[in-house]
Amino acid sequence: MVLVLLDCDGNLNQVVTLTLEIQAEGQATPPRIVDRLPPNLALAECYEQWRSLAHPCASTPEHLAQRQALTATLIQEFNQWLRSESHDNLGDTLRTHLDPTDDIVVLVQASVGLQGLPWQQWDWLTQYPKAAIAFRTPDPRAEARELKPRDRTALQPLRILMVLGQQSEPEDRDRPLPAIEFCRLIEPSRAQLHQHLWDAQGWDILCLSGAHLNPENTAQMLHHGLKKAVKQGLVVVLLNIIDGLAFVPTLAALGLYTIVMREPVSDAVAQTVLYQILRNFQRGQPLSLAVRTAQAQLQAVDWDGLEGMGLPMVYYPAMGGSLSQSYGVLTWDDLNPTATLPCPYRGLGAFTAADAAVFRGRQTMVERLAYGVYSQPLVALIGAAGMGKSSLVLAGLVPQFASEAAIAIFRPGTTPLHNLATALMKLLPEPDPLLALKLATGEANFLAVIKSALQHQQQPRLLLIADQFEELFTGCDRTTQAEFLEVFLSPVHAADTTASPWHTPKLTVILTLRADFLEAALTDAQLAPLLCRHQPELLMPMTPKACHAAIVEPAEAVGVSLESGLTERMIAAVENEPGRLPWLEFALTRLWDYQREQEPEGLRSHQLTHHAYDAIGGVEQAIARYAEQAYHHLNRAAQAQTRRLFTRLVQPGQGTAPARRSIPLDDLGDRDLLTYWADHQLLVVESDRVELVHEVLIHAWDRFQSWLLEDRGFQLWQERSRSQWQQWHQARSDEDKLLQGMALTEAEQWLAQRDTELAPRAREWIAASVALRQREARSRRWRQLWFAAGLLLAVLWAGAIRWQHHQEQDKAPTRTNRTCPAAVQPLDREWCS
Repeated sequence: MVLVLLDCDGNLNQVVTLTLEIQAEGQATPPRIVDRLPPNLALAECYEQWRSLAHPCASTPEHLAQRQALTATLIQEFNQWLRSESHDNLGDTLRTHLDPTDDIVVLVQASVGLQGLPWQQWDWLTQYPKAAIAFRTPDPRAEARELKPRDRTALQPLRILMVLGQQSEPEDRDRPLPAIEFCRLIEPSRAQLHQHLWDAQGWDILCLSGAHLNPENTAQMLHHGLKKAVKQGLVVVLLNIIDGLAFVPTLAALGLYTIVMREPVSDAVAQTVLYQILRNFQRGQPLSLAVRTAQAQLQAVDWDGLEGMGLPMVYYPAMGGSLSQSYGVLTWDDLNPTATLPCPYRGLGAFTAADAAVFRGRQTMVERLAYGVYSQPLVALIGAAGMGKSSLVLAGLVPQFASEAAIAIFRPGTTPLHNLATALMKLLPEPDPLLALKLATGEANFLAVIKSALQHQQQPRLLLIADQFEELFTGCDRTTQAEFLEVFLSPVHAADTTASPWHTPKLTVILTLRADFLEAALTDAQLAPLLCRHQPELLMPMTPKACHAAIVEPAEAVGVSLESGLTERMIAAVENEPGRLPWLEFALTRLWDYQREQEPEGLRSHQLTHHAYDAIGGVEQAIARYAEQAYHHLNRAAQAQTRRLFTRLVQPGQGTAPARRSIPLDDLGDRDLLTYWADHQLLVVESDRVELVHEVLIHAWDRFQSWLLEDRGFQLWQERSRSQWQQWHQARSDEDKLLQGMALTEAEQWLAQRDTELAPRAREWIAASVALRQREARSRRWRQLWFAAGLLLAVLWAGAIRWQHHQEQDKAPTRTNRTCPAAVQPLDREWCS
């Protein structure tokens, strides 16, 4: 909201000095501009002629035509004066400092003669549709009055007292204005009027209309009554009387905002004007803008007296002091505190103990869980996704034991022992940062830790609540699961032993588990026997009656109702979809927010409407439409990052539905993007972790589902490899945990395609695997080289020996004559040589 203070010093017969000051929120020093407008005798004469025709005894067609022509001339002369060429143009000055999209109030302080000029027809306003003119009568004796509306509860309507003439009829037919109470007095006596003005409940708005009223008599008659009404919360007065402008200073001095009809109209028209102003006022427009909007709306209808100059004017309370003193801009919220009611619904987030006052529909189940707490050491609440298990325990059960039990709440996550120890340390006299390690190694006894917590808290009972227990099976390997369950279930085993001092259930372990993970729980050697011994509570879908309570009662708790038939529509949308309870809660939250932002008159009238419900898409489409709108507000790069972010926050189901998972904040990228989605309440960003607000987002947002279907191969590979790279990081020297062969080839392919979507530790693991493969390849090459070199040496050695042998043969003496042995007597001696 921008407030323009325009002080006009002088009159039309002399130079008018303009002092212009623009005040905006967050502005340290408002700009202050001094200008001058020249005398304009022609405009002064035209205005006096118009005034002489203001109160005709009889409205003849000739008189009406003359008055209309004179009004047009007066408006033209006025705008030419403001655009005087010999001086700076006032409109241009404002255009250099103001944005046409801003809500602007131009507060004119001037003499009565200048105030009577047609400021509402200033042509500058045509370029500023959200700007309005208001007036202030200077009164140096006046003191600033702090606005003090009536002291009333949220359920009480706005009260309006209407004083009308004898021939008036109620004009509220076909004009329903919820959250407003009217009281009409037809030509009341002074005693009757004072009796009503002194009403103990007080009034918010007073309407004075009728030919029987005149400024002098009305001022005398209302003097004491008005003072009393102001003390009891009266803020606004609408005047429709002869020469109402003369009564304005009296009302302004009392600190009242005044809407005055420049020329009196019939009571019927005055009531129409008031209804239209109230309708705009309820929609969130400031009072002056609500009046301007009503002028435009009513000028489209041929109402007698509202043409040209006969429009309502808004006067602010008189205040002493300098012009630079700030002025409040009156809005409906100032009069009606229900406009700022807190939303009683919680969207996709779980209800907590702080929301117990608006958690409805599950009282029977809360009582069953409470009985379990008193009668057994382990209470397991099992139900399908989206059935409200967390809300039932945190907002239903926990408040029941707030005064008689110490309560530790945690979620297993990927480090269940650490999270358990963190929850318990809040109850201990001296927190031990190494408690998780000591519990895992047996150095600390879990039962002794619990006993210490009970003694320190001075409570007879301890509730140890493990919410969303399925995280133990989705985020932990079997070794981690076994270590945690051995510690976590030890008090239950102790309580089951009659000889143990723990047989009286001073401690109750409570866990919530998604139904599709019941098989995993029943195949666990430690958990299964206890679940069989202590029968779990199975969470059934809400009945139509319970759904009705969950929808209607939170709204009634803050004084709001639902339009007839709307509750039944919502119940029908979830009746055959038991897992759609979060969808319903989110739709109710969006319905509330939508009406606050887009249709405030509905929420300000204490009612949620069918029209707003249809606008958000109903239960079926509320989540998807909201997420799509937020998604499309991002640029392409941020949209691509959103896809990578959201798919990383989901663990694909293998025999179970997909589940959300938390990821370390340091493993994610753009913090601004995380903040954006957290502000839209679709992500939960904690100090070191990030996760989806609820798994129902996966099923309700079609785009999200398509991302997961397209990325299923990648996501499943991530899940298969997660435990391997986590184990490798725990023991970096263990090369057996690195990838080899086809598994490494597949990992390299995903690294090439989805580098930015992999966790830094996963990339390190793949890089280490590649480095190992490269080392092994180099080692193989060296072995091959050494083998080849050895083989070559062997061949060379063999060749050298053969060559040496031949050399030795060549060096031996050659025999040319041979003698045949004597024993041989050849027949032919030629055979011997």
